[in-house]
Amino acid sequence: FIRLASDPCVYKKQVGDKILIVGVYVDDCIALTNCKALSNAFFAAADGTFGIKNEGELSWVLGLKIERNDDRIAVSQAAYIEQLLTRHNMDQCRPASVPLPSGMIITNDPDGKAADPEEYRSMIGGMMYLMTNTRPDLAYPLSTLALYMNSPKDSHMTALNHLFRYVKGTSHHSLIFSNDGNALGLTCYVDASFASCRDTRRSVSGYLYFLNGNLISWASKRQTLVALSTAESEY
Repeated sequence: FIRLASDPCVYKKQVGDKILIVGVYVDDCIALTNCKALSNAFFAAADGTFGIKNEGELSWVLGLKIERNDDRIAVSQAAYIEQLLTRHNMDQCRPASVPLPSGMIITNDPDGKAADPEEYRSMIGGMMYLMTNTRPDLAYPLSTLALYMNSPKDSHMTALNHLFRYVKGTSHHSLIFSNDGNALGLTCYVDASFASCRDTRRSVSGYLYFLNGNLISWASKRQTLVALSTAESEY
């Protein structure tokens, strides 16, 4: 096997046009292959060394539900969302249709009443796992609210509770991967605000990367420098 330079937990073995890719996370392992014999040989060797259990076709891993339908794969985290809402007593909340209310301005709120920092950080951390795996729509609001983990105020907790309400109403959303022969290649969409952070006057950048029409990478981040124009923030 060759370990990928892009991810130290992913390994690849290739024999001609036959390929086996193995992803390892602590004591969980996922194997992807176009050759059943290569896969069987790997599992036999791993079982002889470590004593593993082959669960068969992938349907559930690390809180992610994998559903196959013809040439389409859907990845969702509905069960994880349910656990997250229950853990923070939000399982009976009223669903919201948008991540943050329209017109909501989030600042450091120096005169605001302090919120429970441990609860706030726990909620952010739980939501971060969701955003990283399957929910690019949470990247902007979560990255914004995460800026105030050191000293959260009630206004920040109110916004975070609203984000939880949005997640409750969209728990069925999935990240879809399909074989679209009309969308070959790598495509990137990027945008930026201008001086949208009220505390620092910094801008916020966001991007989406699609490979063959499938979303594979996303991020939202406050820029490190203060842009002096919209053109500069975009650049």
